Amino acid sequence: MIINCPECNQEYEIEPAQIGYHAECEACKKEFIITNPNLIKCSVCFKEISAKSNTCIHCGHSIIEQIKAPSKIEPEIKNGEAVKKTSMLGIGCLLQGVGLVLIIIGVVFILTIILPMVLIPVGIWFLIYGSMESSWYECSLCRTKLANKKVKICPSCNANFKS
Repeated sequence: MIINCPECNQEYEIEPAQIGYHAECEACKKEFIITNPNLIKCSVCFKEISAKSNTCIHCGHSIIEQIKAPSKIEPEIKNGEAVKKTSMLGIGCLLQGVGLVLIIIGVVFILTIILPMVLIPVGIWFLIYGSMESSWYECSLCRTKLANKKVKICPSCNANFKS
């Protein structure tokens, strides 16, 4: 599939799987998002439609009036960062509290041998799992919760996270 840089019109050959990724033009050094050249954006509803269609399948707008060229309306490339957040309330802290209670009960009943062998490891597991649940990463721009620190692009606002 052939695409062009939206700034300098430099031609590139890409695989369809690369659509949606960020790229930097080797000629003009501008960053852009790779879009499907077979699609255009409707000037009324801004949804993508086939470049060969005469009307928008989403809103019915006549595309013949619209210039049949790839739309210059690109999502703005924003730079953000994945910020670590923590909470003293919620399920994570509740799990940590349960873990602490289990460890204390295990220590109190240390002479029973079997009860501490079960309660202390389970209590430790609750402490560790609770600490993982009480902290998370979020986008600094839109505050969307991220899967982990390794996420490179925010799924909501498309902000880039530089490593």
